[in-house]
Amino acid sequence: MSLMKKSNIYFCGDTHGSIDLAKLENFFDDHKDKISKNDFMIQLGDFGFIWKSLDDEKQRVSLEYLASQDITFCVVLGNHENYNEIEKLPKIEKFGGKVRVLKLAAGELYFFERGEIYDIADQKIFAFGGALSIDKKYRVLNQSYWKQELPTQMEYDNALNNLEKHNFQVDIVVSHTCPRVLIGNLGFVDAKINDPVTGFFDHLLIDKKIQFNEWRFGHFHVDRHFRYEDKMFQCHYEDITETFSEDMLVKIDTKTYFGLSVYDYKGVLGVLMSDIKTLPFFEYWQQSSLGSTCMQIQNGVETDTLVYLYDWVNFSKLFILMPSKR
Repeated sequence: MSLMKKSNIYFCGDTHGSIDLAKLENFFDDHKDKISKNDFMIQLGDFGFIWKSLDDEKQRVSLEYLASQDITFCVVLGNHENYNEIEKLPKIEKFGGKVRVLKLAAGELYFFERGEIYDIADQKIFAFGGALSIDKKYRVLNQSYWKQELPTQMEYDNALNNLEKHNFQVDIVVSHTCPRVLIGNLGFVDAKINDPVTGFFDHLLIDKKIQFNEWRFGHFHVDRHFRYEDKMFQCHYEDITETFSEDMLVKIDTKTYFGLSVYDYKGVLGVLMSDIKTLPFFEYWQQSSLGSTCMQIQNGVETDTLVYLYDWVNFSKLFILMPSKR
């Protein structure tokens, strides 16, 4: 008797229609023997494949391609979407919440509704799409931007009511933008910080103390992984990755002394022994670090050692102050 493979969830950043389709094509080519319809792809807004009429034939070719893949494809809507066309799609109950569904010859695509909570791959997922277009002055209403990019009060209320039912505890949050308090971590100080959706997310994060294991979003066209108050966040653009497993080694967007990458392992920050070995003073470090506590970890198929970041930083500061060792 064969055991059913555990379902995986993958997350993809902005696609803007066919403009950024290549990352999905590469993913599907690389994973064709690893995924099935029991797995999920959650696209994190600025989907853009529904930009013209739903009947547009050229547009439908790309949609059929996505529906034909051996995965269940779901979308969190962003700000650059043709909401007038998307709202023509029927609304159904799916995954324990409300979704809109596009039925195609090759299969179905699902569009998450704002404020709904879904049960997907044994994960409780809170979805809230939308964001402010900061380039509206260059766009035309109902042609290149749509007022529905920003939530209504009813959608905000729906989110709060659903979260209240779950005591503000979910496994994963998926959105297009992120809490305002985090935007500095992404290197942005422009108008995206004044988005009312980011303010709502601040309310959830700071005032309501929403509990979750990870928060995935797009919108900023960068790939960043970071922690905020011991909570995991990932901004997606080019990188398509899956849910964090408890024992996953995650490279975060931080460098430490001598250009080494910092890794997060179960909340512990450190640098890899294999990276330290590339430095010209590795042998001296090895002698100096005798007695330090290190952690054996599995890095893919290889076994590595995680050196606590605190220990590495202290060694580096001392080493820099010793001219004879440079």
